[in-house]
Amino acid sequence: MADRITRSLDLHGSCPDKLCPEEALRAVMGGSASYSEVPNHLASYHPQKLKILVRGASPRYVGDFLPVCARALLRNFRSTIVKDPPPDVDGFEI
Repeated sequence: MADRITRSLDLHGSCPDKLCPEEALRAVMGGSASYSEVPNHLASYHPQKLKILVRGASPRYVGDFLPVCARALLRNFRSTIVKDPPPDVDGFEI
């Protein structure tokens, strides 16, 4: 973890001269709430650094990942009947 913090500090450089923990807390507490539905807490980013955009991944059909019963519901939920599984208790009648 210390290596990660060190790399982050090296990447972003040192903090501004007038920044101290008290000033940073005051700045966070002094901000006004945004009700305009525009997020004001997001950091800038570089789309080239997002691996998911670079890899060219394509979506896959969700049915390939589902168990058989869930796959049947996905295909035709109106005509599929879901039954409760039988009880696992041997020797008892319900």
